Amino acid sequence: MDIKARIKVRNKFEIIVKDVRTGGIVKRAYAENVVLNRYYEYMTANNSRSFFSMIAFGSGIGTPSISDTSLFTFVGAKTATDIEMVTNLPPTPSYRKRKIVLSPSEYIGVTITEVGVVFGVTNTDVGTHAMLKDSVGNTITIGPKTDTQEITIYATVYAEIILPDGVKLIISSGRNELVAMLLGTAPVDRLSASSCKLYISSSKEETDQSKDYRTILPISNTIFGFNTFNSSEKYSQAKYRIGTTVGNGRIWSLVWENTYPSRIFRILFPNELWSGYHFENKSVGIGNGTTKTFILPWSDINATKQYDFYIDGVKAVKDVDYTLSNTANETSVTFGTAPITSKPITGDWWVDYIPKDTNHVLDITFKVTFGEGV
Repeated sequence: MDIKARIKVRNKFEIIVKDVRTGGIVKRAYAENVVLNRYYEYMTANNSRSFFSMIAFGSGIGTPSISDTSLFTFVGAKTATDIEMVTNLPPTPSYRKRKIVLSPSEYIGVTITEVGVVFGVTNTDVGTHAMLKDSVGNTITIGPKTDTQEITIYATVYAEIILPDGVKLIISSGRNELVAMLLGTAPVDRLSASSCKLYISSSKEETDQSKDYRTILPISNTIFGFNTFNSSEKYSQAKYRIGTTVGNGRIWSLVWENTYPSRIFRILFPNELWSGYHFENKSVGIGNGTTKTFILPWSDINATKQYDFYIDGVKAVKDVDYTLSNTANETSVTFGTAPITSKPITGDWWVDYIPKDTNHVLDITFKVTFGEGV
């Protein structure tokens, strides 16, 4: 099963220059980022860096390119402080707003033309790059800075997570490790850590994706973290095989977790990745001339889809030759006349879950591809 998520990231800035003598705002500037290859390089790597730790500013001139590895003319960077962070369920983007303040006594005489969000303290850790503009999009500069001016640089990073139908982002206690990584409140190796685990749910109920729950059968100590990183193609990938001896039964959902209770995602079946399983000519039992009711080996069939039962290869007539009792725990077919001794009873039917047994493995791949948002 291949699960593919797309991540769109964008970053905007607002710069406010205030005269500390009057308290009045003397200038405003704005910036829209270019997300650099350096960002994708770090986000698709197994390391302990955290994105958005600092905001950098410079005085260079040029047109930012995705291949940039630094600001044009680096002036400085300061550790950012949080203003607001909002974690949303897709398709609404999540975002984090931070700021730095250049006090009147700092960077006197400096002109600012460019800004960026950085992973660390050096210019080569820049992940986004933007030039200052006015409210109508014209390039402008701020400065030279005086000792009566305070400059506040606000930066907001937006992360939009696009998931296939049936894959749900889980936000338990307001936190999701994938979102935390994208917005810089968790290191970028968080999803590759040994604490990531995969769980199977045998419950049919569709639980609210924003709530914490644990009606699940764990695949004990199973690591399901990113183990493939590709910065050139901008993706990270996790793989796991559920073997023949674990997870057997009706699989209604899968849950990926990082250190309880931090859920990451839940896959509910059926969905566009798994439309259901069709049993064909499946053995239900053998007639003995007395037994009329036969229990299906896999219960809770999808009765809205075509289903048929056969006695010795001859199709029985629905609601004439037999009736169906269909529940979550047991599905049975009852014939009006008991099938003759030694005659095989078989059936064709659909189930919405994954009917996992000792004869099958389940291979799961979760791929996250990064791109720039608008």
